Amino acid sequence: MLDIIFLTILIISLLGVFFIISRKFVQLKSIDTSIITKEIQDRQKSDLLKNRLDRKIRGYFKKEHKNKIKETQNRINDSIKKYETINEYNFINKISKEPEKRVFYMNELAEDIKKNIDNKEYLIAEELCFQYLKLDKDNVNALEMLASIYNINGSKQKAIQTYEYIVSILKKTKNKDNLRENNQKIVKFLIKVADIYLTDLNYKKIADVLKNAFLIDENNPKILDLLIESYINLKDRFMAERTLKKMEEANPENLKIIEFRDRIEKMFTKK
Repeated sequence: MLDIIFLTILIISLLGVFFIISRKFVQLKSIDTSIITKEIQDRQKSDLLKNRLDRKIRGYFKKEHKNKIKETQNRINDSIKKYETINEYNFINKISKEPEKRVFYMNELAEDIKKNIDNKEYLIAEELCFQYLKLDKDNVNALEMLASIYNINGSKQKAIQTYEYIVSILKKTKNKDNLRENNQKIVKFLIKVADIYLTDLNYKKIADVLKNAFLIDENNPKILDLLIESYINLKDRFMAERTLKKMEEANPENLKIIEFRDRIEKMFTKK
């Protein structure tokens, strides 16, 4: 009797467990796995599209960069071809012997150089400067434009060397009638060199360059200003005070005199 009761209870328990499991299984079956699959597929598609877009963008910029370089080079070549024949050497020699054509050609070149500088086409302007200098290697105007292009492009050392070369050309001029004008130009280009050194706060170089300019034009306010500024930064009290005195003699009303005097006194006053 007990065996029958025990067996009955066992069967009922098994049926209950089976019922519970079957309900859970139904719930599991009812989950829509297609949603998960779709999400995975959507993410994969999104990643694929992003990768394709990245490749296209990189390819575009690479192609665009090459195109810009090619366009610039083409513009340079087109501008140069305007002034050259197939045999450049013979062309330059021939035109050098024909004054009228030579002058016309050089005037055209000078105008084109200025236009390209104004249009910020510095590569073309630089090449045209070299074409001009093949006919007149010591032409101050062409060299000045070339130096300005170097300076704009950040080639400071080339700009300095070109300005210094201009100064050496002007110093060789022996025409006494143009001596005063030449000296003014020398001062102008030495100041340009000093201004380039000023961008790097190289006061030692500024002082070295402007010492020569001072010998030519000792009352030039720009020279005196830069020299005093340099001597203060170099902590050269003797030269700073001496140059300041010269500024006071040249123009007692110069507003920077008070400023410089205060800076010298503060810098060299012992605390």
